[in-house]
Amino acid sequence: MKRISNLYLKVYNGVSIILWLLVLYGVLLGENSWFSQSPRSLYRAKSTSEVYPHKFLNITEWFNAILEIVHSLVGLVPSPLPTLLLQLTARLLITQGISYKLPQSAGNYSWGYATLSFVWSVSDLIKYAFYFAKLFSRKGQGVPAGLTWLRYTAFIVLYPLGLVGESHTVYLSLDAAQGSHYYWFLIFALASYIPGFFLLYGYMLKQRKKVLSKETVRASKAQ
Repeated sequence: MKRISNLYLKVYNGVSIILWLLVLYGVLLGENSWFSQSPRSLYRAKSTSEVYPHKFLNITEWFNAILEIVHSLVGLVPSPLPTLLLQLTARLLITQGISYKLPQSAGNYSWGYATLSFVWSVSDLIKYAFYFAKLFSRKGQGVPAGLTWLRYTAFIVLYPLGLVGESHTVYLSLDAAQGSHYYWFLIFALASYIPGFFLLYGYMLKQRKKVLSKETVRASKAQ
């Protein structure tokens, strides 16, 4: 059973790396057709379940969200469910709550959306590459020190950038929701970003101290 779960996780992390590489490719090259559409497209005028901005990003996020929750619930990975749900909810608010529900929103075509797309793709590429390497590492060797350091250090810069991009996108979407109950939901979500950010940031800082201190001990023993 352990061998099967190990194989499954290798495939899952490998697929996730490919998906986020495609997202990053679209961000860096500005090829909106990969996961977005031009403001001049029909997406601003009409949206359906098949046609809306940033569809590829939304699909990728749902793929990871559903499986990450299942993995945590069944104990396949040690990820704490509350922290996981907080991060996934914040992301799905953007992809499902803005791109899918409010395709006409200016937030979908802003620098904020480009920023959060870049931050998410880089963050998740590092995360899944780390877990992928961990699954293939030999007993007693662990993940390469550089990748471990990156996994527990890059967030120091990426998380604040993500906060700015996400909150800016939600703010620009308020006009599109004006006059509906959804407008007040977005106001509440916008107000929740700061406390939610500090919870996630604090958790990652604790993890960083814990993991990197172990790495320091392991490196000293290896000398």
